[in-house]
Amino acid sequence: MTTDEKATALNKISLLSGTNTGFNLDGYLTRAEATTFIVKLLGKAEYVNQEKDRLRVSHFPDVVQSAWYAPYVGYCSENGIIAGYPNGNFGPNDRLNEKAFLTMVLKAIGYSEFTGTEVYTKAYETGLVTDSSYLEKTDVNNEYKRGDVVELLYHTLSINPNDSQVSVLKTLISNGAIKIDAAILAGLLTEADKLEIAEIIPQSAMTLVVKFNKEIQKLTADDIKINTFGNDNEVLNASIVKQEGNTVTIKTALQVPQKNYFLRISNVSDMDDNIKLPYVEAAFPGYVQKEIISDFFKISSIKPVSKNSIIIYFTQPVNINAEDPTFYSIFDGDTEILKGSASTIAVKALDSQKNAVSLTLKGISLAPDKEYHIKVSGDLNSEYGVRLGEAEGDSGAFISINEDNVEFAVDKIYALNSKTIRIDFNKQVNPTRAQYIHNYGLTSQADYQIQITKAVVAPDVASNGKSVLLTINGGLDSTQEYKLMIFDLNDISRQQSITERLYSFSGKYTDSGVLNVTDVKVIDTGTLDVYFNRELDSESASINNNYTFIGITNTMYSSIPVKAYFDSQQPKKVRLFLGNDSQFKYRDSYKLVVQASLKDYMGNPVGTLIYVSFPCNTELKAVKPNISSAIIIAKDAVKLTFSREISLETPNILNSNYVLEYSDGINTVKKIPTSVNYINATTMILKFDKLDFNNRYTIRFTSLKDISGLFKSSGSEFNSVQVIMGSDK
Repeated sequence: MTTDEKATALNKISLLSGTNTGFNLDGYLTRAEATTFIVKLLGKAEYVNQEKDRLRVSHFPDVVQSAWYAPYVGYCSENGIIAGYPNGNFGPNDRLNEKAFLTMVLKAIGYSEFTGTEVYTKAYETGLVTDSSYLEKTDVNNEYKRGDVVELLYHTLSINPNDSQVSVLKTLISNGAIKIDAAILAGLLTEADKLEIAEIIPQSAMTLVVKFNKEIQKLTADDIKINTFGNDNEVLNASIVKQEGNTVTIKTALQVPQKNYFLRISNVSDMDDNIKLPYVEAAFPGYVQKEIISDFFKISSIKPVSKNSIIIYFTQPVNINAEDPTFYSIFDGDTEILKGSASTIAVKALDSQKNAVSLTLKGISLAPDKEYHIKVSGDLNSEYGVRLGEAEGDSGAFISINEDNVEFAVDKIYALNSKTIRIDFNKQVNPTRAQYIHNYGLTSQADYQIQITKAVVAPDVASNGKSVLLTINGGLDSTQEYKLMIFDLNDISRQQSITERLYSFSGKYTDSGVLNVTDVKVIDTGTLDVYFNRELDSESASINNNYTFIGITNTMYSSIPVKAYFDSQQPKKVRLFLGNDSQFKYRDSYKLVVQASLKDYMGNPVGTLIYVSFPCNTELKAVKPNISSAIIIAKDAVKLTFSREISLETPNILNSNYVLEYSDGINTVKKIPTSVNYINATTMILKFDKLDFNNRYTIRFTSLKDISGLFKSSGSEFNSVQVIMGSDK
C-alpha cells in the first residue's frame, strides 16, 4: 500500500484527521499533532472529548484553551506522556523529532523498561520499525513528517505488544475505541473477523434467544448480565440454559413488556480466537404478548415509545379521522390522568402503517415501569366506516417505559446508489415537510452545490416512516465525502424540529440504482404479475403503454395490455391484463418489454428498454369477477373480497347492485346496503342499517365489471355467497 492509501485507512478508523485538501503528509509532525496521535493510539479520544473542558486548561502559557489541540495536550501532560520546555512553554507548533515520537508510541502500546539511548533498539526489537539500521542508529531525525507518522502508525496496529496474542488494532477494537465495522471498511480486517450479536429474540416473558454472527466459545453464567437500559443497578436476573453453535438460550426473571433492557455478555471469543472481546452488548425490548387479531374494529396492541409517546395499533386501517385527540383518554387504574384535547395530545395517523396512530402527550410524562390504560372513544371510525368496538369504544393496557422523548435527530445518512441518498431519523418524520426539496441542501467535498430534484418518505414498511430518500441531479462519487444541510424539518408529532443542521456522509454505495424486473408470474392466459427490484412510481406504473408483449414461439404475436394495475400496498408489483384477442397460449414463450419511461418511486426512469422472457405455463383462462368471500366485520357492515380486481365504476359501486338475504322462518327477507365503500380493487365494504348476528345471511350481486373492462359478470351466473361471521382472536 502507498502512504496515501494507508493514510486513508487510518482516517476511516479516526486515527488520522484530514481536510478538504488532504492529509498534509509532507508536513512536519508538530508537538500538538503528536499528542492527538498518542491519545487516539491509547484509545482515549472519547475520554478526552468528554473531559475536554477540564483538560483544555493547562499550565502552558502558549497553549490557548480554545485551540483544537488543548485537551490533547492537557491529557498527555497530565499523564506524563509529554512535557514542556524549561521556560514553561509547550511549543505546540514546534517540530517533534522521530526519536521523541517513537518513545511516545512505545509507551502508548505498553513498553516502559527502556532508556533514552535504547529507543531505536527497543523500537526494532518490538517490531515497531523493521529496518535493522535502527540497532545502530544514534542520530536524531528532526525532519520527521506526517507521512512518516502514517507509516509508523499503520504498522503499529498489527503489532502484538509484550508477547500478547492480541494486536494493537484488536485491542483498540476490544476497548471500543475503534469500531470493527470501520476497521473492515478501512481494509484492516475482513468480514471474517467480525464478532457481534446478530439478533436477540425475546422468546417468552422469561426466555431470550441470543444469536451471534458466528460460533463462539462456551460462556458461563457469570458472563451474562442484563439490566434496565440506562440503569446498571436495576438487574434482570439471568442464567444460561443452553448453548449450541452461535446460539445461546438465556433464562431471565420476568421481563416487563416493551421495557428496554441491555444485555452484556463478557469474555466473548470466536472458535478460532480470531477476535477476543471483553464484552459484546445490545439492547432489546421485554417480551410482548401477541397482539389481538380480529375482523372487527378493535385495539390490536399498544406500544409505548417514550415517557410521553405511544403508538396504538388497530385491527382495521384508519385514516385522518383517527387524529381527533378527544377520542383518547389515559387512566392510571380508575383515575383519568389525561383527557384528550388539542392542548394535551397530538395524534397522527401513521402513513407507513395504515392501522396505527401515534400519540404524543403534551406537558406530561408517564411514570416509568407502570401499567396504564388507554380508552378510545366509539366515535372513532375506521377506514372501513366501522365504529370502534361497535360504537362502544375499546381500551387496552400497556407498561410505560423509562425512555425520555429524545430529541428529533438523524441516525444515519448514506448513499443508496449514485443518484439516491437515504436519511434515517430516530423518529417518524412529518411527511409533508419531509418531501419539500428546499428543506435540504447538498454540497460536494469541494463545496459545490448539488441539485436535489425529489424528496420522498421511504415507502418500505421496515422504514416505518422514519426515512427520507433524496434524488439528485447528476451522480455521487463513491470516493468522496458530501455535506447535507437540513434547514427545517419536524417529526410526525410536529413537537420537535431539526433546524439548519449540517451532516457529513460518504458517497460510497453498492446498489447500481438501476430499476429492473426480478420475476414474471403468469396468473392465467390473460393476466400476469411483473415484479421489480424496487418500489415503483404509481402513476408511471399504471400506464399500460409502458409494457409490450412480443411472441417468441409465435413471432407474429405483439400486444399491449389493456390495463396496468398498481396497488400501493405492493409497490414492487404491477398486474397486467390482456385483451380478449391477445390472450397467451399454453406453453408458448413470450418476451415482456418494459419501456424506458417507467419510473421508480423516486421518479427515476428506467432509461433503457428492459427485456424479460417467460413461458405461459398455465392453461387457466381468465375468469369473470365474483364475490370470493363475505365477512361480517360489524353489526352494520360486511366486507367483500373479489376473485378478480374490479373497477371503481358502475355497476360495482351501486348499492342496488348487492342484495343480502336471510330467512325469518317463513319468508326470505332481502336487504340492500345503505352505502358502498370501495377500498381497493379486491375489497369493498357494504354498510347496512343493522345486522343480526344470529341470522344466516347470503349475498348476491346483479353484475360486476372487472378492472380491465373486458369481463362483466351477471349475478345469475353464480350462486349466492354465504356470509360468515368475522373471527375474533
